[in-house]
Amino acid sequence: MVMKKAAIFFLLVISVIFVWCFYSTKHYNGVDISHHNHVNWEAMSNDPNIEFCYIKATEGNYFRDPNCLVNVKRANNCNLHVGIYHYFRTNTSVNAQFKNFMFVYKRVNTDLIPMIDVEKNNNAFDNSTNDSLALLIDLFYREFHQYPLVYLGNLEAYRTYLVIHKCPLWHRTLSFSGLLPFLPMKQIGIKQIGDDPTDIDYCSDINMLIRR
Repeated sequence: MVMKKAAIFFLLVISVIFVWCFYSTKHYNGVDISHHNHVNWEAMSNDPNIEFCYIKATEGNYFRDPNCLVNVKRANNCNLHVGIYHYFRTNTSVNAQFKNFMFVYKRVNTDLIPMIDVEKNNNAFDNSTNDSLALLIDLFYREFHQYPLVYLGNLEAYRTYLVIHKCPLWHRTLSFSGLLPFLPMKQIGIKQIGDDPTDIDYCSDINMLIRR
């Protein structure tokens, strides 16, 4: 009985320490937005949990999100930090994909570094993928003098494609999805270069994402 009480007390102490550490550190919460989402911008503006967002701009070598420009404008009106992203495709020219992204990028007002969305959905990931990603990341770096953010739908790409290790990473986490009951969006955790990708947290330093 004594050991059971001691174990319960120990768990309570650990829980209190965890909660204190989480809330004593500034965390920056963000969402990603695309034409798939119906966004309640008034709620977004009034939600103190949301401080930045990434908005889909392009996919592959031809698709341009029809809502990108208006979404960026509305996000700016909400005083959010804003970035845009490209959905990487493995079955088309990397140079064409970069040109497609830059066409949209030059027409929007953003303050965060660009992002590349790397997911396996309908993509033929094979040995050539690492070379394609390396080229795309290099094109972004030469243009912006910063490595792009890389979004991962799962950790398979992290383990397989070493080229993304030089970039800051996002990994999808639904741990705090309850903060956004009105938005059918993902919340995502940001990890700095070199951090353990399995230890997902929210962004603790927004400055790592600001475009220089």
